[in-house]
Amino acid sequence: MTSATEARERLAKEDPDFRRLLRKHREFAERLEALQALRHPSEVEQLEVVKLKKLKLAVKDHMEQLLARAGA
Repeated sequence: MTSATEARERLAKEDPDFRRLLRKHREFAERLEALQALRHPSEVEQLEVVKLKKLKLAVKDHMEQLLARAGA
C-alpha cells in the first residue's frame, strides 16, 4: 500500500472533516452520475451538472490539501 493510500485511510478514520469531505464528494459523484445518465436533461439539470463538477473538484482539492498536511 502506498503512503498516500495509507494517509487517506488514516484521515478517513481519524479526521471528521476529511470524512465529511469524502461523504460530500461521494454525494456529488452520485448526483452527477444520475444527471449524466439522463437522455435529455433540462437546461436546469445541465446547469446543475456544471455546478456539481465545480463543487466536486473543490472538495477534492480540499481533501488533497489535508492529505498534503498529513504528509502524504
